Amino acid sequence: MKLSKKKSIKSIICLGLFALPVIAKSEPSITLQNEKSAIDVAPPYRSKEPKGEWLDFGVSSWSPKELSIPTSNVGSVSLKATGLDYYFNYTYQFSENSKEISGKLGINWRQLEFDYTSDTGGFPIVATQSSQLVSIRVGAEYDPLHFSSPWFNPYLGVSLLPSFIFTGRGGADPGSTYFGLPVDVNLGVRMALFSGWFLDLSAIETLGSINGSSASAFGLNGGLRVTL
Repeated sequence: MKLSKKKSIKSIICLGLFALPVIAKSEPSITLQNEKSAIDVAPPYRSKEPKGEWLDFGVSSWSPKELSIPTSNVGSVSLKATGLDYYFNYTYQFSENSKEISGKLGINWRQLEFDYTSDTGGFPIVATQSSQLVSIRVGAEYDPLHFSSPWFNPYLGVSLLPSFIFTGRGGADPGSTYFGLPVDVNLGVRMALFSGWFLDLSAIETLGSINGSSASAFGLNGGLRVTL
């Protein structure tokens, strides 16, 4: 009897010694499981998409019909557009929580010219002098997500356009600068072409004046949007 008791005690001790490493090895798995649980319940803001940023560029048929400037030598002249209006914009979402409202900063450039009559040696000569119209765009854009899809996105934009007309040196004017602050409203749609690229089509209406002369006009825009 004494012998069997000793054997039993030894068996229990051996079993305990054998079980200790197994228990020790099982502790890290419990810790890892707890860490995984902590990751699973992390605040939702960590998984949000980053803010959107895009570059927009293209051309416009916008062309003011009643724009005029006072020159130094021949008085008031009417400006006419040559070619197309070119634009380049940087568009960005105001915050991660504001997916429908974006800010817009950009620049528009258009070549203008005007004709004037110069009396040289008693003979009237019709000459042409060039000028440049440069507008800075500061605006906002609304993209209604309810009506959007991954390949189709309607939008409405409103912008303030601090604008400058620069005349070149010529017989009518030695070089002057004229300023105005028109606004424009544009309604358009973007369609996905391939990853990160969109076709951008819109109609634009400009209201206001430059140096007291009307810059109001309607036009159509066509361009591309690139995701940054």
